[in-house]
Amino acid sequence: MRSDLIIRELPIVKQVFPYKVLPQKSPSQFYSHYHDDVFEILLVQQGSAEFRIGGQRLTAVPGDIFLINEGEIHEGGTLDDGAEYCAFLFDRTRIVHSHVAHSDYAASLTEPLSVPVHLRPADAHYEPVAALLHRIADEYDRKETGFEVVIQSYITVLITMLARLYASPGRSGQGEAAGKRKLEKLKEVITFVETHYREKLTIERAAQVANMSSHHFCRVFRAAVGRTFMEYVHLLRINKAEELIRDTDWSMTTIAEEVGICDVNYFGRLFRKYKRCSPAQLRKHRYAGQPPG
Repeated sequence: MRSDLIIRELPIVKQVFPYKVLPQKSPSQFYSHYHDDVFEILLVQQGSAEFRIGGQRLTAVPGDIFLINEGEIHEGGTLDDGAEYCAFLFDRTRIVHSHVAHSDYAASLTEPLSVPVHLRPADAHYEPVAALLHRIADEYDRKETGFEVVIQSYITVLITMLARLYASPGRSGQGEAAGKRKLEKLKEVITFVETHYREKLTIERAAQVANMSSHHFCRVFRAAVGRTFMEYVHLLRINKAEELIRDTDWSMTTIAEEVGICDVNYFGRLFRKYKRCSPAQLRKHRYAGQPPG
C-alpha cells in the first residue's frame, strides 16, 4: 500500500491546488479510512478491482466510476495483474471558494450530496461525469504548462455538475441521525487505531472508544468496514510493515515490533496471508520493476 493513500490528516489538500490525482496500478490496496473534507472519485481503467464504500462491497470492471462522499468510510484495491484505476480527490469547499466570491452561491455547490455510489457506463448521468474525469486524467498525464490550473477548472465544472445532479433532499429523521452518530464513533475508532497500532489493541479497548458493548461494536464495525476489527488491525499493521520493508533496511524482527507484532513468525504468517508473499520476498524485489511472486 502506498503511504500517500493514508490520508486521514489530508496532506493531499494542504497545497496551492486543493486536489490530488492518484493513478494506481496492480497490486494496489488501501485499508478502511475516510477524509473529513475531501470528496473522492474512483475510475477503473482496466482489469478488475473491489471496493467497500459505506458498508457496500462492490466489484468493479473497466469504465466503472465510484463516488465517495466526505466522511464516508471506504477501502479496496485491485484484484488481478494489470488492473489500473485512478483516484481523484478534491476539497470541494476550497476549490469553489477560489472561483466563487459570493458565499450563497458557494454554499449551494458544497452542500452534502446524495450521490449514487456506483456509476456504470449504461447509467443516465455516466457520460458527462466520465468525460470530465478523462480530461482531468489526460491533463495530469501530459503535464503541459498550466495543467494544474486546467485541472482545477475541470474539477470546478465537475463539482457544479454533481451539485445539479445529486443535491441532497436534506432528510434528517431520527434513524439517519442515529446512523451518523454511529458512523462518527467508528471514525473515532479508526483514528484511534491509526495512532495506537504499535500498542496492544483489543476488541474491548476499541469498544470503549466507540462507547459500545463489545458485542454491539463487533457487529457495527463489521457491517461498516466489511471485516472484523482484528482483521482490520492486522491489515493496517501489515500495510505499515510493507512500507517499512520498502523504505528501510531494518530487520524483520524490528519491523514486526515497530508495527505492534511481537512474534516475528506470526508476523511472517500474517504478511503472507495479506500480501501473498513473504516479507523477505518483498524486500528482494523492492527495487525491481515487478511485484514479488
